[in-house]
Amino acid sequence: MGSLVRRMLSPLRRFRPVFNRNVDAVVAPTYARRDELDRAVEDIRRLLADHLDAAGDEAAVVGRVLAGIDQDVQALRASVDGLAQRLDERLAAGGDAG
Repeated sequence: MGSLVRRMLSPLRRFRPVFNRNVDAVVAPTYARRDELDRAVEDIRRLLADHLDAAGDEAAVVGRVLAGIDQDVQALRASVDGLAQRLDERLAAGGDAG
């Protein structure tokens, strides 16, 4: 039984290379080839790496700016505390005299 099927299919085997070429000819313009996909994936990876590098640089800059703002706020707080202390001293000195 198996040999009968093989004999029936053997003429079709001759057409397989022709069929493959025809399929390649029809499909090749539609679907990307492996090397095209590899280049596209590499471009995507490069763009993502550039984006992540830029995001890291932005985070570093924002961190430095925030640290500077924090120092300025602490300096303002110290100035306000100093002014409040001087005001309290003057009020206390003025209150005793009055």
